[in-house]
Amino acid sequence: MRAHYDTVAEAIQVFIPLDWKNRGGTNEILGDGVMVDIDRDGVPMGMAVMDPGAVDLARAVPAAARRFGLDADAILAAMRAALAAPNRVIMIDVQELPA
Repeated sequence: MRAHYDTVAEAIQVFIPLDWKNRGGTNEILGDGVMVDIDRDGVPMGMAVMDPGAVDLARAVPAAARRFGLDADAILAAMRAALAAPNRVIMIDVQELPA
């Protein structure tokens, strides 16, 4: 995943595939300032939160992630890292541990 927090725009953006490119599609606005980027094939490609200081990320992100079958823990980790290092790109590799 790739994430960044833009302090000027006051927005966090998380791109799920590292090779993210604009593949057309739309943004689904879910409330609480949360948007999910969906490509033209209906595949979720990322999530954004506008004004994250005014949003309960621990509640809003999992709700959006469940709706689209995304890994809420990984997205929250990426968002928290982006908040900790604003105006920089954060790269996170999240993998399941082998059984």
